[in-house]
Amino acid sequence: MPDKIDQNLTFAFAEESRTAARDAVFSLKAAEEGFRQLARLFRAMANAGLVHRQRFLLLMRGKISATEENLKEAFQNKNRVVEECYPGMIEDASEASKAVKKAFLQSRKTDAEHAEFYRKAMENMFSKDYMEYYVCQICGHIHEDFAPENCPVCQAVVSRFKKID
Repeated sequence: MPDKIDQNLTFAFAEESRTAARDAVFSLKAAEEGFRQLARLFRAMANAGLVHRQRFLLLMRGKISATEENLKEAFQNKNRVVEECYPGMIEDASEASKAVKKAFLQSRKTDAEHAEFYRKAMENMFSKDYMEYYVCQICGHIHEDFAPENCPVCQAVVSRFKKID
């Protein structure tokens, strides 16, 4: 695939990913403010963005490898973000905003946990064990088997965990 087309697909994938996430958040805000129809429209837009994202991803031949390689790449990416990206962002936020600093600190901590999940998965890739996962909807902490009474990262209550099917 020519480089320009590959670059365009990569850009389109990233842009659709960002806009889908943004529209999902816009939907929550609209619902919170009582705009049910606008919330529904934003949810529809978010879903459409996910459809576009998936389509571009499938067209990005060579970007998605076999599962074992994808697992290694996911592990490396998490470690890179934890070690290279978040430290500077945390330092920059220290002077500007406690809330932003807290978000970066918690995200760094949970991403380090996520990297550990990937590391374990690489070691046990062919295991037949089945694990349930619960994700804290406040900070992104992933808990195995059950939702804890309180999130160990942000202290969110059990009701803030979502079971991943």
